[in-house]
Amino acid sequence: MKMFMLLIFCCFQLILYSQNYTLSGVVSSITNEILPFASVSIKGTSEGTSTDKNGFFTIIVKNEIVDLQISSVGYRTYRKKINVSSLHSEPLEFKLTSLAYDLNQVVITG
Repeated sequence: MKMFMLLIFCCFQLILYSQNYTLSGVVSSITNEILPFASVSIKGTSEGTSTDKNGFFTIIVKNEIVDLQISSVGYRTYRKKINVSSLHSEPLEFKLTSLAYDLNQVVITG
């Protein structure tokens, strides 16, 4: 009987240890332009995905607290620590800031 209880306890611990969390969101610019195919990753892991054509993503993470990184060409990389276990089911919104490049001078020769 003791051996059976020990086996159940070990299986229960294994199930708790391997719990996964789902993080979903929408990525857009600060001017509310949807950013399709932006890169979404968890810093320090190989976990990552990209947004779809509507800027939406879903990623399954193993840790309760993750360091999320979102990047897209022409935008600053967005980084934020998120406690995934305290989130509700609605997707999060992430706003990326555009990189502004100013041209000082343009020379046209012919």
